[in-house]
Amino acid sequence: MHRYKVWNSAAPTTAAIAKVATGTSIKTMLQLATPSTRQIQLISWGYSFDAGPSSAGLVELIQTDVAATVTAHVAAGVQPLDPNAPASLLTLGTSATGYTATAEGTTTASRSLDTVLVAPSSR
Repeated sequence: MHRYKVWNSAAPTTAAIAKVATGTSIKTMLQLATPSTRQIQLISWGYSFDAGPSSAGLVELIQTDVAATVTAHVAAGVQPLDPNAPASLLTLGTSATGYTATAEGTTTASRSLDTVLVAPSSR
């Protein structure tokens, strides 16, 4: 099994990962799409904040039936952990694998894989 790492940004090469403002409504931060003939196994996921939210927030890992409109990842943005691994088979595109959504799809079915309640910051 080949393993890959992907970020909510272009792959960090010569510069740090760019920060993203999240706002107060639902926002897809990272979206992965496989070909219909393939499956994906998520090994780990995470998130970080510069500072906690002023009110409680929710971070979710979900599977859904629709895509958000995202900044499309490029093949180099899906980094193999083994330098000898082939390129990822993820489907790339603005309605496929990408990051930082500019528009959300209308979800009719979803499956929650993990949910984290983020406590408000006292700053």
